[in-house]
Amino acid sequence: MDDYIQPIYPEDDLVPSGSFLIIRSYPDFLNNRLGSIRSSYSVDPHDKYSDIYAVPNIDELDSKAKGRSSIVGLWMHATDSRESMIEVMRKCVVARYCQMSR
Repeated sequence: MDDYIQPIYPEDDLVPSGSFLIIRSYPDFLNNRLGSIRSSYSVDPHDKYSDIYAVPNIDELDSKAKGRSSIVGLWMHATDSRESMIEVMRKCVVARYCQMSR
């Protein structure tokens, strides 16, 4: 089994499905968006939480507008001793969204 890091971007979809959490990313949309940011600035911004990375009207974009998608499924064996991964991911996404909207 391979471990890897899967960043979560504002345009990604997080979909709970039973004991799975599905992350649907849009690699072409992401590459175009980040390429546009890089071409607009002579120096890469070092603040990864900068407003320049915000996606305007993100809630209005449907998956077709974002293009080709790539799906990653995450799962966790159920245990009563801790929160489900879906609840933890929801908290992370809400915290990240609140941080970006400041």
